[in-house]
Amino acid sequence: RIDVIKGLRQLVDAGTQVNLIQGNRDFLLAERFASECGAKILNDCIVIDCNGQSTLLMHGDLLCTDDTAYQAFRRLSRGKEWRSNVLAKPLWLRLALARWYRFRSYLHKQQQTSEIMDVNAETVCEYVNHYVVSQLIHGHTHRPGQHSIINDDQILERYVLGDWGDSAKILALGSNGLQFEKISLNRHGKFSCNII
Repeated sequence: RIDVIKGLRQLVDAGTQVNLIQGNRDFLLAERFASECGAKILNDCIVIDCNGQSTLLMHGDLLCTDDTAYQAFRRLSRGKEWRSNVLAKPLWLRLALARWYRFRSYLHKQQQTSEIMDVNAETVCEYVNHYVVSQLIHGHTHRPGQHSIINDDQILERYVLGDWGDSAKILALGSNGLQFEKISLNRHGKFSCNII
């Protein structure tokens, strides 16, 4: 945790604005964490401008409505009483509970079809229509790429971010619009970046 805070703080101190959207593993991040690293925690859904295109940015778990067990846990875990109860426990117990929940999540995923674990197309259209946007960026499903959405006779773009390891695909906004770039951690602990 200290390394993450230190790294984000260095990025902020160097002049980069850092915003965080809480996901399915870091939903207990609070304002104290954001304050320590100089970041801002955003709402679940936020509309941004990407070179003139109204774009919905979200973690993506809200789009996986076919996974009813996860959605029930999500509703429970975002409640003030549940959060207060968990945060009141000692750190060692919270870490043990987190490992237990990760293990249960792993077992749950093994029993589900890939369709249930992916976004629900109807839900995607509902969010796009509700926020009146022309494109969507999200993660969570770990199926990176650019996907077209047919919504009310319009073709919209959905950009899906992947998970992180020694390398990852990131989405960068430049003068040519959004495009994926691959970043890799080299043997010296430095990142290198290539446009895909």
